[in-house]
Amino acid sequence: MYRNSKIFTLIGMIAVCLVSGLPLTVNASRVEFILDGSGSMWGRVSGEEKIVAAKRVMKDLITDIELAPEAQLGLVVYGHRKKGDCSDIERFDPVLYPERTSLIPRIEKISPKGKTPIAATLSAVGESLKDQEGSTSIVLVSDGIESCDQDPCATAKQLRDQYGINVTIHVVGFDIKDGREQLECIANAGGGRYFNAADASELTSAFEDVKAELVAADQAPPPPPIEKKVKSFKISKAIITIPNLQERTVPVCTQQAKCDGDFQDDWLGELTPNAKSMEVAPGTYKLKFHKYYLEGIEVGAGETVEVLVGNLSVPNLSRREVGVCGQTAKCDGDFQTGWAGEVSPQATRLELPEGTYKLKFHRHYLDEVEITAGQPTEIQLSALSMPSLSGASIPVCSPDSKCKGDFQAGWVGEISAEAPSLEVPAGEYKIRMGKQFIEGITVAAGEKLVLE
Repeated sequence: MYRNSKIFTLIGMIAVCLVSGLPLTVNASRVEFILDGSGSMWGRVSGEEKIVAAKRVMKDLITDIELAPEAQLGLVVYGHRKKGDCSDIERFDPVLYPERTSLIPRIEKISPKGKTPIAATLSAVGESLKDQEGSTSIVLVSDGIESCDQDPCATAKQLRDQYGINVTIHVVGFDIKDGREQLECIANAGGGRYFNAADASELTSAFEDVKAELVAADQAPPPPPIEKKVKSFKISKAIITIPNLQERTVPVCTQQAKCDGDFQDDWLGELTPNAKSMEVAPGTYKLKFHKYYLEGIEVGAGETVEVLVGNLSVPNLSRREVGVCGQTAKCDGDFQTGWAGEVSPQATRLELPEGTYKLKFHRHYLDEVEITAGQPTEIQLSALSMPSLSGASIPVCSPDSKCKGDFQAGWVGEISAEAPSLEVPAGEYKIRMGKQFIEGITVAAGEKLVLE
């Protein structure tokens, strides 16, 4: 009886709005499901991939849950489209309860790949709640903790502070090995509950408890409206923008900041492919490209400063990862100053500010790679191949290298029976066979040289 009366009420409301031309505004509850699509969800529990179990249980919940017809259900997935991309967050617009099964095909298509940007995902959901009149329950399902250098617990607290009891965050930790404290903190800060599930059976049980929480929230009296206090204070603003940013996230800091992470003083936020501009106070700033910095960006009141990035491309990279550093950097590891990122077979392009860089091939470097703002720069690799190799690995080194070990300068890599081809930049090399060296091996850009 409850459901039928609610349906008739909703139909009547829609009819009145259509006839009168008024917008349909219902003080309805909303549920936002956040599903972990990071690469670790391919892990197995009790003989089954975690993503398979999570999708099955979530589809059952969406199908079976009993909510009012005007209730809304939304879906957000992170880490399922790109590897290593902290901005890989996809949010689907909420649907009314009668159309809830339209979310199921979207769940079925999820294929885990990337990272775990929980804080950014919670922020994205929070942005969508600005015009929400009813209460919102956020249900986060994750098998791990934040992996994008942000604080999801602080973000959850911020949402709760902003919306009060209108927002509740529940967390389901699935096969959590380490870091349970962070997920529990998210639930506590969000005014919700934490549910721990060690396997698929416990996940089903946890979702039953979640369902009870969602139904109770849906049937609760509408929360009081949020009191909006509006004050006006005129300030001087400026804008920093990277209008051609397409693929990476770029933090913005004041010039004097260490800019090592979003918990550091003077960290202002970040520019992304979806938010390419940021309002700042007049002053001097720097942009962070991993551990490489573009410094001394001066912006005045009312001024917009555009920073164009260039694009480094290694289109024929298929086997190895190549580090990219500023020309003067030591380039010994991705935590070293001057490390700007890397290109890989999965991501053969890297956006960089204008400047001079070097590419790292183990302990061998391709120097003086010029990146021009707004322009593509393409590097064609070569390859050395020994397809008939069946014995020991063959080291490959630059001509002036001692070639005694992979920690020596000039060590490019090695050819082995398992990997008979080594990608290298164009140039001259030598190989070591036992204690003997074969020198003067020259290979051109894009060329595959077979050594017999």
